Amino acid sequence: MVDRVTACDRLIGWATAQQARTVAVLAAGYEAHYLADLPAAATGEHRGEVRAEAVKDCVVEVGMARVTGINAASNLLRFADELVHDHPHLLAALERGEVSWWNIRAVLGETRVLPRGLRRRVDVELASLLPGMSWGEATQAAARIVIDLDPAAAANRAEAARQDRSISVRPGRDGMAGLWANLPAEQTQACWTALDHQARGLKADGDPRSLRHLMCDTLVERVTGLSAADQIPVRVDVAVSASTLAGADTHPVQLRGYGPIPAPTLKRLLAGPDVLLRRLVTDPVDDHILSVDSKQRFYRGELRDLIFTIDPVCVLPGCDRPAIQADHAVRYADGGHTTAANGLGACTRHNLAHEHLGHRLERTSEEERNEILWITLSRKVYKLLHPPALGPGAQRGPDPKPPQPPRRQ
Repeated sequence: MVDRVTACDRLIGWATAQQARTVAVLAAGYEAHYLADLPAAATGEHRGEVRAEAVKDCVVEVGMARVTGINAASNLLRFADELVHDHPHLLAALERGEVSWWNIRAVLGETRVLPRGLRRRVDVELASLLPGMSWGEATQAAARIVIDLDPAAAANRAEAARQDRSISVRPGRDGMAGLWANLPAEQTQACWTALDHQARGLKADGDPRSLRHLMCDTLVERVTGLSAADQIPVRVDVAVSASTLAGADTHPVQLRGYGPIPAPTLKRLLAGPDVLLRRLVTDPVDDHILSVDSKQRFYRGELRDLIFTIDPVCVLPGCDRPAIQADHAVRYADGGHTTAANGLGACTRHNLAHEHLGHRLERTSEEERNEILWITLSRKVYKLLHPPALGPGAQRGPDPKPPQPPRRQ
């Protein structure tokens, strides 16, 4: 059985190499398509810009075909481009099953700071060293060669990382979420030390909360400027079934920007002193929402909020980015109306693909919001699926009846 496990690893390596080669060919095809529309004299001057646009379009199609998000598709295209064009020896080793794709990713992450010519030198040096190495050994070996080839690379990487600092929110489970900050190491340590010092001081003064709770509450209070973490004014946008609202059941409700939460948790939120509630009530049978027509060109106000409540994340297949663009399924310029039925939530990348990259949307039904087809430049057709208003998994059908005992003859 152990041999079978390692054989599967070799098979994964071979398949990963084939996928990388195929994706590189696909991206080249997109680039050729875009270059064909340019005058011959302008091809060299604008090649970089054209290639960037081609990659964006290719990312959109790959993401939909694989049912993954934009980030995953982008990472795959970058992985394929670097592996095929910068590391041909490692690509061949991966294809033969001599190295793992995980170690290949580690090497590519270390060599990305180098110009392409130096990356190929790393490829030659590592081709004979990488087989048999663990992930940690492969990472360190690549890092050492990178430093030897270009001692300034480490400094450049550290500076680039500081410019890439960011903050984001990641939904968790059971009504919780994570606040993630990617900061320079000394700033992160300073934040942690300040929170820890404040929490230990409060604990020494007799506060009954744990150190973890004190640090969390201190973070919220310092960021928001409030005197207590549980006094934050809350605007709650929820989609709730009429039966749940009436107290007939306790099905989960959909909290905008987060996802499903238990009905009792909603009641706890509403018990706060500064809560603004906006409810989107759905039919408990078919999840139907009453829509409001509008003659305006752009989605604004309550109608825009309705779109984002219905589509909290981008509706394109595989994309899990937050919906921040209220788009027309049938474009306004093509006679589409600014209505909830013609609206959909999209991320910025997919909205731009629809508006500017030549992708088309077609409706197959005037009544059903789900009947929308996305057609790419390669004429691939994808059906857009709006999640139920109460979130994925809300429409499971009626509760199954308990099995009946067999009847006696």
